[in-house]
Amino acid sequence: MGDVMEAKLIDERNNVAMIHYANKVIGDQDTYSYISQIIRNSKDISYIHGEYYGILNRVLYASVHNMSKQALNDLLILKEMIKVNNLSDKYLLDYYRGYALYLNECIGDYLEGLTYLEKGLEIAERINDFQAVKRIRTSLGTVNYFLENYEVAQLYLKNALDYIELEESNYQKLIIMFNYASSLIETKNYVHAEELIEKVIYLAKEENHHQIEIMAISTYAHLLVETNRLEKALLIMDSVNTAFEGYKTHYEINFILTKASLYLEKKDYLKSNALLEKHLSDMEKIENMKISSEYYLIFSKVKAHLNDFNQAYLYLKKHMALQEKINTVKTEEKLNQMMHNEFKKSIRQLETIAEIGRELSVANDIKALVSDIDSKLKNMFSLDAIGIGVLKDKAIDFGYFFAEEIEMPSKEITLDDPNSLAVWCIKRDRSIYISDAEVEIPQYIEKRFHAKTHEGSKKLVEIHSIMYCPLKIKNETIGVFTIQSGKKNAYLEEHKNIFEIIASYVSIAIHNIQQAQTLERLSKTDSLTGIYNRRGFNEFFEKQIHQESIDSIALMIMDLDYFKSINDQYGHVKGDLVLKSVTDVIMKQVDEKSCFARLGGEEFGLLVVNQNESSAIALGNKIREAVETMSVDGIDNLRLTISIGLCICEHLAFHSLDELYHRADKALYRAKENGRNTVIICENFVKC
Repeated sequence: MGDVMEAKLIDERNNVAMIHYANKVIGDQDTYSYISQIIRNSKDISYIHGEYYGILNRVLYASVHNMSKQALNDLLILKEMIKVNNLSDKYLLDYYRGYALYLNECIGDYLEGLTYLEKGLEIAERINDFQAVKRIRTSLGTVNYFLENYEVAQLYLKNALDYIELEESNYQKLIIMFNYASSLIETKNYVHAEELIEKVIYLAKEENHHQIEIMAISTYAHLLVETNRLEKALLIMDSVNTAFEGYKTHYEINFILTKASLYLEKKDYLKSNALLEKHLSDMEKIENMKISSEYYLIFSKVKAHLNDFNQAYLYLKKHMALQEKINTVKTEEKLNQMMHNEFKKSIRQLETIAEIGRELSVANDIKALVSDIDSKLKNMFSLDAIGIGVLKDKAIDFGYFFAEEIEMPSKEITLDDPNSLAVWCIKRDRSIYISDAEVEIPQYIEKRFHAKTHEGSKKLVEIHSIMYCPLKIKNETIGVFTIQSGKKNAYLEEHKNIFEIIASYVSIAIHNIQQAQTLERLSKTDSLTGIYNRRGFNEFFEKQIHQESIDSIALMIMDLDYFKSINDQYGHVKGDLVLKSVTDVIMKQVDEKSCFARLGGEEFGLLVVNQNESSAIALGNKIREAVETMSVDGIDNLRLTISIGLCICEHLAFHSLDELYHRADKALYRAKENGRNTVIICENFVKC
């Protein structure tokens, strides 16, 4: 009798856990401990049913709390329990439901998750388990939402709302309502979505479901932005206390990210920066790589808008490093899943994809990387040509194209070219798969590429099988990716999937490289004049001293005379205009091999290579005269002069830039003492 009562209690506790597995606590007990106790008690009385559903609840809990290894291990235990104990179809359909949640939450493989849910639904309908049918249809609605099948998702979720029973948890009802409202937003059914999301916010607040409340408010803000009500979106976000007492979960940090993004959208960079600064340590404590990556990316954009390019570059690098880790983790999880089936070939393909993904996520040279991808993909399938075209204005720049591992000449294709597959792919936003180009599209392509073999002779590569894929970041197309083979019917369905996965990595890589290059350039650029700042100036010098073709370097330090009086008389706005005008005038006097920089205030620096003493002095005087005769719009009777200190150093006697700067600065001081508006060379001309 005691075991029967204990079994009944275990069933009741399992039912509670089945409803509340997404919560951190059940009553006053930690949810994971609560479920583990059910499993222990079931084992103590050899109650297979209780143990099975206890482990299933632990799968559900682990899946939604980023415990992928625990979830996968428990799924294997459940599968073995079904086999050893010859359990009924009821257990199998619940196993499918748990496995689908694991695939969705831990792996992000919603298509595979959908397959297992459909298997479970088939069993549930066959054995007339109405409760299971209802739960699985609800899950199908959620999964279809994440697969962007919004109309299908709405049918399932609306059905779930119509037939949900009173005894089921309000938490589950709110989740269904929330997902339904989110799908309505995606199909632009804003009126109905707004009514529903407002109801979710109200009920979640009433019943103290804090996480659903802030998720719903964030989604509501998204809806308001979509309907051009940015001010109202900010208003409702500001109405929530973003201090969030105590430890913050990823829900709170996501809320903070949404709010910071809205400030960014409104161009209120200071508020966005303050919010992100305040919660940076909170974000880092939750150890969620996906959220951290997004946090650093938004922070990088904010810092860039505030002209703090060094910080922007730093946060962008952190974002890129996390993207590499995320790609590695996802691949490892996928490999764990694959280890339990017989497709060793797929595992090797995943390893190759993971390797390519890791390299792409930290790439800083696309051209070298394309060549490397070429060799790796050849281990997986036939490949004779590979190329990446980057979208620039109204053209596609194919600067990265290899045929037979030989780099092809750069080529630019305009977007109005009617005979380009790349243009077709981008304009229609669709991938292209061709099995026999000679038959299918003879009018579109040049089928032969001239490529040098290793022996130096030339041969023709005739292309038959072709795949193109648009490169996209969110909804923005940034380029196109292609691989091509001389064989007919070279690409199978599995190759298409691999190709699109790698294309997504390529998109991220190009975007990251472009951002990194932009931020690196900005971090070395003076924000007022657009020329180098001191950091860029220093790096230019370090590169030049290692060039064998450099015989000498001339350093000029220039300072505008009496510039303070211009600011005092005309104001700082006009003063800035003068600095920009001076920059333009001097830039016209120097060649592309020289480096001109604003070192601070009204002080400029110029590095000129391969100049002797007389030519350097002549250039200094040319600059001085150009400044003396210049005019600035809006400032009448302006007389501006510049003093220049010059130091020349011959090759093999190069000292540090600081030493050359010190000598040129002393010469500048003498120029100031000698009445200004003059060029003075330092006394110690450094020779070999």
